Amino acid sequence: MRRLFVGILIASCANAGANDCVILLHGLARASASMDKLDDELTRQGYSVMNHPYPSRHKKIQQLASSEIPLALDKCTAKGEVHFVTHSLGAIVLRQYLNDYSIERLGRTVMLAQPNQGSQVVDKLKGIPGFKLINMRNDTVIKQVIFS
Repeated sequence: MRRLFVGILIASCANAGANDCVILLHGLARASASMDKLDDELTRQGYSVMNHPYPSRHKKIQQLASSEIPLALDKCTAKGEVHFVTHSLGAIVLRQYLNDYSIERLGRTVMLAQPNQGSQVVDKLKGIPGFKLINMRNDTVIKQVIFS
């Protein structure tokens, strides 16, 4: 399945060169390791990849956007376009950033499983005892994902 997504990104960036950077943003309660296979494949394809870890459970979406996207962009040292591959909450964080700021060298964006209308998984699991404890320090992000 991940090969399909990598193929989509590569096809959408057919003119991308070795000077292009791809920033990977994981989903809620995940780690950058969840994007490692994508990182490996994109690196093999010649992209400069920034698999950016961020504290998805500990800050509001707007705080994540204004603090984490600039950090990832600063680490993208390639001089070409900057592309994004996001999963779930990573897409919402990027969308929030792009609502407030612009990215000068923005190339393509591939958003995987973005919860535009909330998350059915979260909707079903949020009432289970311990769900919030395991997935968040506070429920700020979960409320934003469900009610945004």
